[in-house]
Amino acid sequence: MTTMTTMTIQPKIFTQFPQLAAGQSTRHGGVSQAPFHSLNLGKSTTDDSSNVAENRRRFCAELGFQPEQMTWSKQIHGDQIAQVIKPGGHEGFDALVTNVPGILLAVSVADCTPILVYDGRNQAVAAIHAGWRGTVSGIVASTMIFMEKAFGTKGEDCFA
Repeated sequence: MTTMTTMTIQPKIFTQFPQLAAGQSTRHGGVSQAPFHSLNLGKSTTDDSSNVAENRRRFCAELGFQPEQMTWSKQIHGDQIAQVIKPGGHEGFDALVTNVPGILLAVSVADCTPILVYDGRNQAVAAIHAGWRGTVSGIVASTMIFMEKAFGTKGEDCFA
């Protein structure tokens, strides 16, 4: 179950953690014109870059962040994982993990599945882009193993 605001859908499982920001964007509340109307967050579209920047600003603000705190990756539909220590763009990763407070991890999906993981004991998070290729390659299990090695994460301490 989820709760919805204009720009975001917040997974209900994460509402019990006030220190955690988690959300999925909707198509509402942005400034982009057709065919992107209205909350287009994609930098790899033909939408005007100033519209995308404003949409990202609005989306981040809805979650209590600034766009400069966001981390994303140009995803490749694979099983590569990046440990994030500072905000910004990456290329070639389908999972992002961090235990650094104040970083907003982002994944983009169309017909793929976004998976968000929160390790409450070790204060670590993951944002996973799970397309069919990544799923077949074990991206979710690999991310959990990566988090165990990097942060001491155990599955029983996680919410997803």
